[in-house]
Amino acid sequence: MKIRCMNYIGGRWTDAAERAPNLCPADTDQVLGSAPVSGAAEADEAVAAAAAAAPAWADTPAPARGAYLFRLARLVEREAERLARALALEEGKIIAEARGEVAKALRYLEFAAGDARRMTGITAESEVPGTFAMTTWRPLGVVALITPWNFPVAIPLWKLA
Repeated sequence: MKIRCMNYIGGRWTDAAERAPNLCPADTDQVLGSAPVSGAAEADEAVAAAAAAAPAWADTPAPARGAYLFRLARLVEREAERLARALALEEGKIIAEARGEVAKALRYLEFAAGDARRMTGITAESEVPGTFAMTTWRPLGVVALITPWNFPVAIPLWKLA
């Protein structure tokens, strides 16, 4: 199975000028594919694209944002076996653990997608007379997702959701 990784920036897939081989940890002669070697330029481009998209995303109602997560969950569910096999090859996990990680990622997505229908604020008594205090949930801006190597499917999807 060949796995090809690319950068998705600003609504399009892009290749980096340099690529690194992705080797199977059980058989380092087996090249699974190649990955872009991304640097500061790609990071800057990704942050700029995310910052440009952030206002429209923040204006998207929570249930609509949840619908995107449900669509992603259905995609993960449809491709679960393929993802698990790719994960087992790339990570070196046994297939049962890889399947478990993909299943856990799917549950994270479904949970967060469902929570989008329950985005309630809090109204609290203010210390200042005549002042109304409340909270609401809104996306605040761009974040970076830094994840460990040992759960490359579950943790990124958990943080993304």
